Amino acid sequence: MIISVEIARELRYELGMVGFTHTQLSQASWSGNECLSVGMLAVLVESFIVHARLMDEFLGGRGGRRKDDVAAGELVSTWERLGFLTEAYRIRMDKQLMHFTTGRRRRERWPIHAIARGLANTYLAFYDLLDVDDQYELEGTADNARDILERCENDPRNEIYLGLVWAEAHEEGLHE
Repeated sequence: MIISVEIARELRYELGMVGFTHTQLSQASWSGNECLSVGMLAVLVESFIVHARLMDEFLGGRGGRRKDDVAAGELVSTWERLGFLTEAYRIRMDKQLMHFTTGRRRRERWPIHAIARGLANTYLAFYDLLDVDDQYELEGTADNARDILERCENDPRNEIYLGLVWAEAHEEGLHE
């Protein structure tokens, strides 16, 4: 199947947003988060999580798709549904960011590099199955994924845990 211009544009956007937010979060964590307000850190973490969650669904991480959802398996017939998030992370993302529920918890931080690595590796496996024309349409997305992997690999800390914690949000006046 030839990837449409619209789908290619959306995939470039999603990988670009994951790459951008991952870069910003990596840099912020080196400074002890002193370069960002707690509110801005929360915006970046939540943006990273939302775009990663969307890519997990696209790559096949969960069933229950809506009729107009796009899935990697529709674009590459040999693609096996390979989401990169655990079911526990999907549920947590849904409760914490995607749905207004009583099950929200903001005490836990997210393993940013682990999520980024899973996304990048899974996306590259998908990309490698595309024909040359489709790879051309998705120009730059594989580079974004490789940049994410390089950033993770070059970080001597191996992992960064970031997220909004209620005590920090209260100090910033983000909630009572």
